Amino acid sequence: MASKDYKNQTKSVVSIIPQTASGNVNGAEVDTKGFEGVTLKLSAAAGSAAGTVKIQESDTSGSGYADAGANDVIGTQDVAIVQSDVVT
Repeated sequence: MASKDYKNQTKSVVSIIPQTASGNVNGAEVDTKGFEGVTLKLSAAAGSAAGTVKIQESDTSGSGYADAGANDVIGTQDVAIVQSDVVT
């Protein structure tokens, strides 16, 4: 039997529910205690307005949030969402 598998080594949490948004939208806190990493999954619908997604972190719940440092992010901080349209 396998000693590791994806199902039992991960936890999925919804931070921002699908919505039409204008202006800034903050996601719900995600407690990462006991985990060594986080994967951010983003989905933007066709025709979505452009914007920027950033990852923030804090050692205490509810306060002191700051942008996650470059050493803490694999990939790019401040990811751009590019407006797209469905082409038929």
